Amino acid sequence: MASGMWKHIRFYLSGGLPTAARYEQRQRLLKEQHRQYEEIRALPAVERYYELAGRAAMPRRQSGLSKQQHRALKQEVKALQKDPSVVTLFRLQKKTRNFEELLMWDEFFYEDFAAPELDPLKWMVRRCAAHEQLPEIQYSPAEDRHLFACNGENLHLTGSSLQVLTKKEPAEGLVFSSRVGFAPAKRNFTAGIVNTGDTCRLIYGRVEVKFRYRSASRHVYHSIWMSGGRRLPHINLLRIGKKVEFGAFAAEDNARHHWGQWRRRLLRPNTDYILRLLWTKDLMEWRINGKKMFSAPNAIHEPMFLAFSSGVAGGEPRTKKTSTLEIKWVKMAAERAFG
Repeated sequence: MASGMWKHIRFYLSGGLPTAARYEQRQRLLKEQHRQYEEIRALPAVERYYELAGRAAMPRRQSGLSKQQHRALKQEVKALQKDPSVVTLFRLQKKTRNFEELLMWDEFFYEDFAAPELDPLKWMVRRCAAHEQLPEIQYSPAEDRHLFACNGENLHLTGSSLQVLTKKEPAEGLVFSSRVGFAPAKRNFTAGIVNTGDTCRLIYGRVEVKFRYRSASRHVYHSIWMSGGRRLPHINLLRIGKKVEFGAFAAEDNARHHWGQWRRRLLRPNTDYILRLLWTKDLMEWRINGKKMFSAPNAIHEPMFLAFSSGVAGGEPRTKKTSTLEIKWVKMAAERAFG
């Protein structure tokens, strides 16, 4: 308990979360700096500097130059060090560690939801069934207090984002529990779900999502997650309910569960955030707006699809207001292969 309390204290004393706008600005600046760096490296003055600097650093006798030639060489190198392009190169070289992080990823999936309809080559609007024998079934966990809409009725495209909605309305459908299997049920709420289960899966890489949310009740949750199609393994990139949670669940064995949580006030409704999961063979790391929130050893080694959902759990909201998880863009990238 004490360590968790100090974690929160240190977090807020360090300034809390930067804004999404600030994070995006830093990323744009980094890409622009890398573009400048690549252009400057090809300039004649820079190429000439690198050509001469190596020779000037050698002992004169090894260089094969006379004293006069060696002196002239050093003078030319010194003059080139004052050239604006070389000066700019030296300044940008301080960013090369950040450039390496930028260049190590190959982006293979991007969605900004600007189209009037969801692209069926990217998205499916039902749960990704664990078995091929159940290709068209839409169902909800029996412990939840909602039913997922069957045909994407709780998904709304605004022209610049996707809204995943939880609504107060009567519904009938199927629920599933490990004890009794599938069973008919009635609920007072409908919820939305969308995923890449049939179209795109990732094993190790980087996932980024820009989102905001609005909850009408503490019993409503919003979730950004990854799955292989079965109950486990499962990755919670983010779950916003009574608390803000991150987690990776590889097996029933508790030793292979890694889970972290923050107070709900970490995130504010109607505010943009950029969530990032870095997933390698050895490590998982969660960041929001560039700030590290949680990390854990990786124990998941199979392709996973990405999903967004919203719903009701832990009790029935009294409000009739609609709750919304809004996704503004999604990026998925795999580690680049060099050589």
